[in-house]
Amino acid sequence: MTKFLITLLGVARCLRAVVVFSVMGLDYWLFPRSRTLDARNARRLEWLLRRNGGTWIKAGQFLSARPDLLKAPYIERLVPLQYQVEPERDAHVYSVLKRVYGDAWYARFEEFHHTPVAGASIAVVYRARLLDGREVALKIKRKHIDHLFAVDLAFYRLIARVASRLSGKFDLVGAVDAFLRSLSRELDFVQEAQNVKTFGALPHLPGVRIPALIEECCNDQVVALEWMEAMPIVSYLESASASEQERLITLLQNSYIQQIVRFGLMQGDPHPGNFMVTAAGELVLLDFGLLAPLTDAERVSYVNIMLAIIEGDVAAFARALERAGVTNLPVSAFSGKLVNVLASVSMSGAFQLSNDELEALLLDLYRMLNQHAVYIPDHFLLTGRVLIALTGLIRRYGCAPQPIQIKQILFDV
Repeated sequence: MTKFLITLLGVARCLRAVVVFSVMGLDYWLFPRSRTLDARNARRLEWLLRRNGGTWIKAGQFLSARPDLLKAPYIERLVPLQYQVEPERDAHVYSVLKRVYGDAWYARFEEFHHTPVAGASIAVVYRARLLDGREVALKIKRKHIDHLFAVDLAFYRLIARVASRLSGKFDLVGAVDAFLRSLSRELDFVQEAQNVKTFGALPHLPGVRIPALIEECCNDQVVALEWMEAMPIVSYLESASASEQERLITLLQNSYIQQIVRFGLMQGDPHPGNFMVTAAGELVLLDFGLLAPLTDAERVSYVNIMLAIIEGDVAAFARALERAGVTNLPVSAFSGKLVNVLASVSMSGAFQLSNDELEALLLDLYRMLNQHAVYIPDHFLLTGRVLIALTGLIRRYGCAPQPIQIKQILFDV
């Protein structure tokens, strides 16, 4: 397909979006009091993102972590986009391999498994064996993703400007620009290869593994890592003993705390599929397209946030949020709900909400974020997304890492 046809495809996706957004806008104008207004328009948005695919799926994943921008029905509808992604056609995968490795690309491998082992919004992963016997995982870009992104980029910015004028409450332009910057980094496979080397060279905790980069197989369309025999963390935990569950989840938690407050460099996509476990119980981290660097000031703010959570101190938590760059936070309105949230997730008390109760409380907080136009910095949202994902695993398996373990990581004592 020529660049002209790819551009037409991108324009067609944008026109489809214009139609869907127009229908949504008309619905809000005609039926502003409808109880199902947000729910049915959330369904329309989800359909659009799935139909357009590629970077649109990535946009949905980004929006699913922005309760300050979207109401709860939208968040609920978009969260599954983190997990449900369409496969790529084999013909495209082979054409990429032919283009980057030559007509006889298959001669580079002793064996190539033609069934993908994983898929994401911008790439698919295949397993192969090199001629020297090394097993590799090949992360291959999806069809035309780079060219389509150029078309999508202009449309995303246009929509952000229009939506900002209509809402008048949120910095949608800034949020979209942050998303586009992160997506641009994720599409840069040359940079991702460098990220693997940088992240792998850090002194990670014992029991944490970062796959080695296979440099001779890497290029702007493919990232190659050593293949590691491991199983998804959720599958491993389902069959593990209670003590093993606690050990592994504590290791995962402590690894991210180390990344945030010690390294100032964090694996920025906490999707459960990016965590694997070897037969020896080692934790394997995957996907380094989005490494999130943190300044020293940001690292200090996260130390204060974590200490407030450990102690269940609402006032300290609110102060730490403000120092982290959160603005327009109505502390008095949030206080009652924050008390219950912190009491439930803190490690210093016995009070615990059920998962359903905590979910309902968090959704209520999300509504308040939206109502008061609370501004949340990009770095805080990304880090918060990681910590929320980890909290979900901790609560799912009933594990309760001790405060002393966290403080040891925070202060290296």
